[in-house]
This record gives sequence, structure tokens and C-alpha cells, in this order.
Amino acid sequence: GSLLVAHTGAVVRGERAGALGRAELSEEARRESEERFRALFNQATVGVAQVDSATGRFVRVNQRYADILGYSPQELVGMTFQSLTHPDDLAADLAHFRRLQSGDVPEYRLEKRYIHKDGHEVWGDLTVSSMWASGSTPGYHIAVVQDITARKRMEENLRANEQRLRSILERLPMGLMFFDTAGRLLHANTRVHSLAGLGVHRALRALLRGGLLLSAGSGDVRLQALFRQCLAGQSGCAELPGGLLLVALSVGDLAALGLPH
Repeated sequence: GSLLVAHTGAVVRGERAGALGRAELSEEARRESEERFRALFNQATVGVAQVDSATGRFVRVNQRYADILGYSPQELVGMTFQSLTHPDDLAADLAHFRRLQSGDVPEYRLEKRYIHKDGHEVWGDLTVSSMWASGSTPGYHIAVVQDITARKRMEENLRANEQRLRSILERLPMGLMFFDTAGRLLHANTRVHSLAGLGVHRALRALLRGGLLLSAGSGDVRLQALFRQCLAGQSGCAELPGGLLLVALSVGDLAALGLPH
């Protein structure tokens, strides 16, 4: 998706620059170049807009750009990108844009929120490129945007699910420890820390400090053996998506292993 946005912006910008460069050759050449630019602009599968760099007003907008924001292309012409940007994201957008105007960067990219015509938020992956030659007065710029609202909602749902899972794990009466397959401790719930803090197991305290189970001298060899049993698929733990392993420790588990207290 982001590669498509970047590629479309580069092609549109390059075609426009070519049109301007060939304008001096003949009226026919200028007209042909303008027609190619217009066709590419209108047929792009991502949103494309030509914007007046002095005011932020839309000069030309393709149908996809208008669809993303819920307007018609005609409605958008004359409106400004500032008025359509979510207030919380406007300052960052303008900061990038000032660097573009000053010539510090030829283009910039960011993910930002827009305000749809009906009032809801729309997330866009935006790339903005200058259309003026280096050293000349800024005239117009090209904005290419892809709707990433669905991806952002999926990420938000994933974060919420992870938070709910973490909340459940923290309330369980047994100790839960998450390791990767190299034996690195990724997370230990509150019960594990309670067991270590109560002096139930010295090796457990060392493990929580060092964070690596299988390194030499990092912990009790019998605790390492338990972990290796997990790697071998034996009882006492479960493999989680992403190659993570879950080890469950309770006071009874520690006692049964005969680990030192």
C-alpha cells in the first residue's frame, strides 16, 4: 500500500514536471503532456490532489481522493487541506509542510486523520511532493493519499484485545511467565513477582533480574529443565502464536521440582 502511494506520487510528479519542461517546445507538445498528466491523475487507484502551496487550497482532485473524504471533486476544489485535517494532527502536518516549502525536503510522508464530510475520522497514509523546481518560488504540490482506516481499526482492536488478555493474566492465581524460544523472559505476571518477593524461590528472583533463562549461571538448572520440557512439547506450558512459550508456575510447581527456597 505505502509503495503504491510513493510510486503514484513519483509518477504524477514526474509527468507534471515533464509537461512543464516541454511546454516551451510547442503548443501541441504542451497539450499532449497535459492530457497524459490528466489521465494519470484521474485514473490513479489512490487519492491524488494538486494543491496551491501558498494557501493549501485544492486546485484539482481525482475521484478517489474525493471518495475517501465523502465529497465530490467539485466540492473539494477551493477547500483547504487544513480544514479537512483532524485538529490533533494539523500541527504535525504543517510542520512537515513548512520544511517542504523551505526546500529542506523534496517530499514528506505521514499517517494522519481527516474529517469525513459526515463527521467521522478517516485515517490516511499521505505523501506530499513539491511541483516546483529547486530554488524557485513554491507554486503547487501533489498530495497522494491511501485510506488506511480499516488497518488502523484492526490495530486498535488488537491493542484492546492485548490489554484485556493482560488484565486477565494479571488476575490469575498462578504465576505466568512468557518466554521466547531462546529463553528470554518477555513478561511475568504479578503473581510471579509476588512469589519471588516472598522468597519462595531464589532462582526465580535471579531470572526476573537477568531476564534470560538459558544463559550460563542465569538460573537454577532444574528451572531450565522445566523450560526445555516446554520446548519439547511436554506438559506444564503452552506454545502461543508468534513462537512464544507460556510457563505456568505455582507454589506447588516449585515445591514439586524441589527448587531451593
